[in-house]
Amino acid sequence: MVRVILALLLLFINHGVMAERILLKNYIADDNNGMFQERHTVAYLWDDIRPHINAGVQLGRWRIDERSGDAEFTIAGLLAEIDMQDMGKLDLEFSPYFNSDWSSAYMNLYYRQMNYLPWYYEASYERSIVDAITAVKNHIYVDTYSVSMDIPVQQRWTGVAGVIVQSFSDANQKSGGILKLIYTFDRPQGLNTSVVFKQLNARQPGTGYFSPDSQQQLYLEARYARAIWQDNYVFRAAVSLGRETINSEIDNNLLRYEIALKGWLTQSNNLELRAGCSNAGDVLSSNEESNYRFCSVNVNLTYVF
Repeated sequence: MVRVILALLLLFINHGVMAERILLKNYIADDNNGMFQERHTVAYLWDDIRPHINAGVQLGRWRIDERSGDAEFTIAGLLAEIDMQDMGKLDLEFSPYFNSDWSSAYMNLYYRQMNYLPWYYEASYERSIVDAITAVKNHIYVDTYSVSMDIPVQQRWTGVAGVIVQSFSDANQKSGGILKLIYTFDRPQGLNTSVVFKQLNARQPGTGYFSPDSQQQLYLEARYARAIWQDNYVFRAAVSLGRETINSEIDNNLLRYEIALKGWLTQSNNLELRAGCSNAGDVLSSNEESNYRFCSVNVNLTYVF
């Protein structure tokens, strides 16, 4: 596969297609159960290789480390961005993951339709490796299908409805959805609050990954965004607080917080930073042993020629 991708790279260069963008993507995640993972990729893209089509190649690595072991994969893949005008936009990715034990294709198709704002539609398909060492050792991957729609209710109220289905290679299946009601404030600009309900049911316990029969979440969320530094950057922040019920037996508090920054370092360099944590358990007390915490950081840099 790596040879095929390099051959395609040479083919584009030989036909005189000028490279337009280099994308550096970095992801790091950690939790308080001893799991650590990192993924680093570099992508090389050409704009308008065909009308309204951008495409490129990417290489990278993904490593996951837990108390029970570790695994590392080499990533090599193809990317495409297709602007279908009034029909919306489509992002595609095909990236096989290789290691010494097995290989599995990562595929992602993400569709969004913004031309009918304030109505908005999203749909996606993704095949990925389940990110737990036991699951990796058992060669388990998951196909995830999702669709969502933003529905204007009144001038400042928007409803969101979404459906998700996950099919695992160990014959497990999860299905559920999300309902959200958003209120957008007039002042301060950039602030909205929402009440969110999520439901996810599983057919059977997972082979080395979290898969309860029933998982429900109900929480309040506040989001804020504003332009800063002479409008060169957009700063975003979000916080949510609520409750989670697992198998109608376990009740957890939920607390999430995230900050994000996106903008231009220079005329040729675009930066995107996102960092946040998700806490479940007795998070409103000082007893850290009863809490589960997962934190992640994304740092992406785009160089434009």
